[in-house]
Amino acid sequence: MKHGVFLTLLSVGMAALAATPAWSAVDKELLKCRAFKDASTRVACYDDYVGKATARAPETPDELSLTVVELKVDGTTLVGKDVVIEGFMTLLSISEVGVLSDRRDGGADVYVRIAKLPREQRLAVFQRCNSRCAVRVAGKVTDDIEIDATSITLK
Repeated sequence: MKHGVFLTLLSVGMAALAATPAWSAVDKELLKCRAFKDASTRVACYDDYVGKATARAPETPDELSLTVVELKVDGTTLVGKDVVIEGFMTLLSISEVGVLSDRRDGGADVYVRIAKLPREQRLAVFQRCNSRCAVRVAGKVTDDIEIDATSITLK
């Protein structure tokens, strides 16, 4: 009973979406699934459609979440990759480079370039990170095993 109600609601939802321009040609195939009376055939049709849709979806690079130590150990294999690292950052005096450490009291560290950050983020870093602020840094690993920051979130 629950299975039938779900499929009915799914069909109604798909029909409503099909009326929008963005759901044109591709979704005609999906709407064909609705026509099957046999539940297992209908579900197989939906599964087949989802499989094809997944295959068509463009891949987006995922950010790799690391620790500072992991970046230091695996650095050469990570050049050019997008990473996210949480830690404690201190801005070097009169510079647009920070030092990101894995612990508040120091430890393993890596340089973070902040020059390409939006003005608001650079301003926040300059105002709050003169001595170890907790941050989440997203950016690309450089040839020098530094992070070219694209985003910094202060915690």
